[in-house]
Amino acid sequence: MKIQLSQKMTFLKNILPLLLLLTLNSVSSINTSVENNQRLLCKSDTTDNEEIMTQCSCFLNNDTIILQDTSIRYKNETVYLENSTTHWRLSDCAVVHLSGPTLLSLSNLHTLQLHNIKELHIANTFLAQYSAKLQILEIYNSSLVNSASSINIHAHNFKKITLDNMYLRGTFNLLINTEENKTLDLITIQHNQISELGEINISSRQVHEFLLENNNIGSIMTGAILHNSDTTTIYGNTFGNMSLLSLDVSTRNFTLKGNTIKEFRQSAIRIYDASFIEISENVFSHIGENSFIDLRTVLNNGSFSFTYNHFYTYESGSLQFYHTIYNKDLTINHNAIHVPVCDCKALQSIENMTEAHNKSMMDFKQQRYMTYELLQESSACVNNDGVENSMMILCIEAESNISWVSLIAGITGLIIMISFIIFLMQRKQNCIKKLPTKNKVSVPYDYSVNFGYLDDSENEEYVRK
Repeated sequence: MKIQLSQKMTFLKNILPLLLLLTLNSVSSINTSVENNQRLLCKSDTTDNEEIMTQCSCFLNNDTIILQDTSIRYKNETVYLENSTTHWRLSDCAVVHLSGPTLLSLSNLHTLQLHNIKELHIANTFLAQYSAKLQILEIYNSSLVNSASSINIHAHNFKKITLDNMYLRGTFNLLINTEENKTLDLITIQHNQISELGEINISSRQVHEFLLENNNIGSIMTGAILHNSDTTTIYGNTFGNMSLLSLDVSTRNFTLKGNTIKEFRQSAIRIYDASFIEISENVFSHIGENSFIDLRTVLNNGSFSFTYNHFYTYESGSLQFYHTIYNKDLTINHNAIHVPVCDCKALQSIENMTEAHNKSMMDFKQQRYMTYELLQESSACVNNDGVENSMMILCIEAESNISWVSLIAGITGLIIMISFIIFLMQRKQNCIKKLPTKNKVSVPYDYSVNFGYLDDSENEEYVRK
């Protein structure tokens, strides 16, 4: 009995570690399965308005998902979106492919949010579902890798798009096709890296508010931004090159503020019938002739503010303005002209910038003179060392110096002249004093002296006597 008991104890000692290892492996397998299932997590909540919000997130940096209609494929798994989804957010994935008739199948979907996606592939037909109810598209912190770097939206109910912190290679185009005469609520393009902005095209041409803010854009092509709006704001951007009519907008309120523009070509922006136009705090490395000639406010009632801008190089006639801006609400002040040396000659820069070269502008002599006068009185001169001086003070000091020099020169000349006159007078007086005193003495008249005759016989007077 003792031998059998000993054998059983030995068996248990040998089998227990194996059972424990199998148990641990089983638990680990379960945990791994749970972890894999949680890598793509989709959950839905119902809002107070009885709308369904679905959020899907990836948890690994190398996750790739493919959306086809309402199915989301992730590795060997498939997740289906609820057909009644109203708001859908997809975020935190490495690669996302969007294709198929998702917008039609999700018949209630009106908000699509795509966040934190390293490579975003959008099929050309994915957003081209005209009868879809999609109203809002938001793309944040993502890199669009479509072949043409374009977004084509065909949705007749569409209202709003936001592109934020995206990297857009090549020529980027945004094409929005809505129902006829529809006005979009908002287009926001901000914090993006865009190689070339080719076209932002709204089929109806109508948008309440357009915002282009804090982007870095290599170049903007002709006709890139074309619309009618209540408010258009171009703020805090860096532009390499703005071509002819890069922005052609009819708007009530237009703001171009805080931008750095390397090349601002002739008529780069055209604004029609604005109630308010503000051009302020911009840095222009180079501006072409008639760069601002097409900024047009409503006749007699528009407000125009041109302040705190910096100009480095320019072409003659670059600061010409349209005649409708000249009214009581015109403000031109605190602009800075950068030149190698700050002196009164810097005024020639303002003179050249306000020069007229075409027939139509030559007729506005009074307006051109007003622009020159306002710039002269309020502009600053900045030299190569960054030292800033008031243009008007420099010229007043120069004129003051010239006046003092003239006065001193005049006084010096007068002193020299008086001294010379005194010298002459003193010399004459000395000469008079040196002459001997002559007494009056009767001397017989010699008729033969200095009459120019050869002898006295030829002198008739002599003969007569």
